[in-house]
Amino acid sequence: VSFIIKISKYGREYYGGVGYTMKRWPLVEQCTAQYLSTCSEANTMSLIGHASAAINNAQSPAELQDFYARVTSRDPEYTHGDFHLMVVDSGGVVRAHGDRPEWVNKSITEVFQSVGYAVMPESMFRALYEGAADREEFFFRYNWQEAGQEP
Repeated sequence: VSFIIKISKYGREYYGGVGYTMKRWPLVEQCTAQYLSTCSEANTMSLIGHASAAINNAQSPAELQDFYARVTSRDPEYTHGDFHLMVVDSGGVVRAHGDRPEWVNKSITEVFQSVGYAVMPESMFRALYEGAADREEFFFRYNWQEAGQEP
């Protein structure tokens, strides 16, 4: 796999690229997503980096759909213990979820309604994750509370 960019400089065009092997960085086995720790961040970055490469390298809509299906079926390449991926499109529709397959093809609002989430509306939640991604901050904070659960 190669990441490639086109660069224009002084009336000429150049292509720069870096190749890498499409293999996930090894995960820390004795780690859980239930705590803030160095291993949690390492596993999160490994999984999202692998997912990013899969999305960027999909050569057709069918390959992208295959990736979504692999995530949703908890393929071990994209899931580890309680670490799982969620892919949401720019319209706020869940395209893949490694823990809650029933959320696939539902809007964030429909997901919130299905679990009784009332901490914030979809617009505010989307502003949080879209803003963090647009600013390349990588992480954002939010409270998750389903009906009947303690915060």
